[in-house]
Amino acid sequence: KMSIPSILKRYYLVYLRKSSESEDRQAQSIDDQRKILTPLVQERHLELLETLEESKSAKAPGRPEFNRMMEMINNRNDIKGIITWKLNRLSRNPVDSGALQWLLQTNKIEEIITPNQIYTEKDSDYVMSVEGAGANRFIRDLREDTLRGMKSKLEKGMAPVLAVPGYKNDITKKQGERDIIADPVQFPLM
Repeated sequence: KMSIPSILKRYYLVYLRKSSESEDRQAQSIDDQRKILTPLVQERHLELLETLEESKSAKAPGRPEFNRMMEMINNRNDIKGIITWKLNRLSRNPVDSGALQWLLQTNKIEEIITPNQIYTEKDSDYVMSVEGAGANRFIRDLREDTLRGMKSKLEKGMAPVLAVPGYKNDITKKQGERDIIADPVQFPLM
C-alpha cells in the first residue's frame, strides 16, 4: 500500500473536549482550549479543515464527534494531523488510544499537535502508550476515589449529593464535612 505524499496532506482537525461529568472539573473548558489553540494554529500557519467539539467523557469509546473525526481521517487522504489541548482530550481509554496510535503508524495522519508536544509515528508506540495508560489509570482511580468518598460520607450520616430544592449545601464547613441544611429562603416556599 502506497502512502500519500506529505505534500498532499495539508489539513488539520481541531478537537476540543470537556467532560460533562465531574471527571474533568479541573480540565480547561472548551472556550479556554480554543483560546490556547487558536494562536498556535495561526503561528504555525496550519490550514484547518474543521473544529470538532463535544462535552462527553472519554473514559469509554463511543463519543460521536471523536468517531466522526476518525471516520473523516480514514475516508480522506488530505488530513495531516489533529490539534488538541492535551492528548487526554482525545482519549482516556485504550480502544481510542490504540486507534489514534494506528492512525500515526499507518501514516493516515502525520502528527498530533498539542501546545507542549508534537506526537509523530515515532511516538505512537511508546510515548503515546505511556500517556494513554496514565490517562486511563487516572480515570479508573478517580472512580474508585469518588466511590470511597461517597461511602465515607454515608457512613458518617452525610448525604453524598447536592442539595435538593429547599435545601442547600453548608459551605461554612470544609469539603468532606459539609452537611445539607434547610435554605432559610427556599425551605418555607417549598
